[in-house]
Amino acid sequence: MTLKFILSALLLVTAGARAEDFSITASLDRNTVGRNQQFRVIIEMSGGTVMNSVQPEVPDIDAFAAFAGSSSSTNIQVINGRFTSTKTFTYTYVARDTGSFEIPPITVTYKGKKYSTRALKIRVEPSATTPASPLPGRGGSARRPASNDLSDAIFLRAIPDKKKVYQGEAVVLTYKLFTRMQVTNYGFRKQPHYGDFWVEEIPLKNQPRTTDELIDGVRYTTAVLKRIALFPTSTGTKTIPAQDMEVSVRVRDRRSRRSVFDSFFDDPFFGRTVNHMLSSNAVTIEVRPLPAAGRPADFSGAVGQFTLSAKTDKKQIKANEALTFRLVLSGQGNIKTLSAPEIDFPEGFEVYEPKVSEKINRTQAGISGSKRYEYVLIPRRTGAFTIPPAAFSYFDPSARRYKTITTPALDITVLESDRTAGTVAGTGLSKRDVELIGRDIRYITRDAGPFQPIGRQVYHGAAFWLLLVVPLLVLGYGMYYRANQEKLGSNVAYARSRKAGRVARRQLQQAHKLMQKGDVPGFYAELARALTHFAGNKLNVMEGSLVRDELITALRDRSVPEEQVQAFESILAECDFRRFALSEAPEDAMQGAYDRVRELITELEKVL
Repeated sequence: MTLKFILSALLLVTAGARAEDFSITASLDRNTVGRNQQFRVIIEMSGGTVMNSVQPEVPDIDAFAAFAGSSSSTNIQVINGRFTSTKTFTYTYVARDTGSFEIPPITVTYKGKKYSTRALKIRVEPSATTPASPLPGRGGSARRPASNDLSDAIFLRAIPDKKKVYQGEAVVLTYKLFTRMQVTNYGFRKQPHYGDFWVEEIPLKNQPRTTDELIDGVRYTTAVLKRIALFPTSTGTKTIPAQDMEVSVRVRDRRSRRSVFDSFFDDPFFGRTVNHMLSSNAVTIEVRPLPAAGRPADFSGAVGQFTLSAKTDKKQIKANEALTFRLVLSGQGNIKTLSAPEIDFPEGFEVYEPKVSEKINRTQAGISGSKRYEYVLIPRRTGAFTIPPAAFSYFDPSARRYKTITTPALDITVLESDRTAGTVAGTGLSKRDVELIGRDIRYITRDAGPFQPIGRQVYHGAAFWLLLVVPLLVLGYGMYYRANQEKLGSNVAYARSRKAGRVARRQLQQAHKLMQKGDVPGFYAELARALTHFAGNKLNVMEGSLVRDELITALRDRSVPEEQVQAFESILAECDFRRFALSEAPEDAMQGAYDRVRELITELEKVL
């Protein structure tokens, strides 16, 4: 008894501490309906206490809709000592007048304080359909019309972080999916041609996370599926084309409710999976030219925010020894296109071409990173030298002006070399001198070594070219194999299509064994299974949806020649007839059916 009292007290204290977290939202299941069709107003209240006695004040919308019923549900959670309660009210209406209407804000009084939602807008369009459900007090039943239009239930949007940029300034484009349906699979089609944009794809580290968003009063589940950074290379108004994507969604087959069990079988678990094509919206970007005023003479086209640093690995060095000078350019922008600043190295220093390395970070904020230039310097004279400051100019789009950054000057002391004067003459050995060492004086050797024909070279032999080409072929195949495996792992539709032929051949082998054993029902069953599974894998139709009529419809939708579709339907009909109507079949009939299925699979392989 004491333990129950303590737990109850703790629960009340926790609930009271969170009472101020109360919130209320309102949404529609859709914002465009037909006359005599249903729509729902969904009100969700959440807070830190149980809200059994809290009721929303629903506005009167009898002017354009009739009330058809309501329901409510409560969800209570205690996570890490935090108590939350959510209560949802669903009000169902039937639209009976056409036009655009506004549902006023819905209010609720909680602990003496009034809370309100925002107004909701809905459009009722003319419709010749019968009412979606009977009004209260009226008899009869009605069937909800089926529709293949999923544009209001699921769509893809391309969202830029900005629509006006300077030439070379990054635009981060996010592809976000909005859905009110259950998505079982998705895959992007070929990437569109982005034209005058340098494209950098920003990888998503984890699986897409879903959130809820209200669009025109309708609640959608959203997920970011793809994000890229675009750097415009020319000015003017640019259009980013639509991105195509294929999704697999589960739909419910509506039926007139003649039994209490019909509502149970309307559950999405008993629905079917359909493939649907989505296209994002095209995005228009205005690219402004970089200003001419204040442009530095050394400006090379860099746009963003950058820093510059320089250092040497030694401050003191002996003549003719190597010195490393590192220059690092880092910041936010198109790192790959950055060019090295011009540096006027001291006279008497031999300078080699720099080794360039880059590190690029692709995040939600954009593209950033660093570019490193490593110079090898060899001083040929002694004394005190100074490497002058390096300067880099760029355009900062946030400040809308050019900026120039510089490094400090670096002092270098060059001491006498440990080599003798005869070895290091004058200013030391030049590149040409180093190349001539070992060739200007030839010493007499007593062993002449093996002889070979004059003019014979190693690369004249077939073995040399074989050893040269084979590693390249192996490397190319390895890269192709890795890319193919990554695609198979990320694109279910592609993986099923690639394995369709292999699975079909294995099933045909099993059917041939059954034919040799004289198992007529088993032979025709395996033959039909090989053909339907092949079509299902090619069309990315789920196992539970391998129905003959749906497969035939899908084949026609993919523009398969009509004679092949009819052959597909005829063979499946023959298989069903042989399996269920006849227990015996001539051997030549079974062989003919086997050959027709094998030929049809070969023909479908070419068109799918």
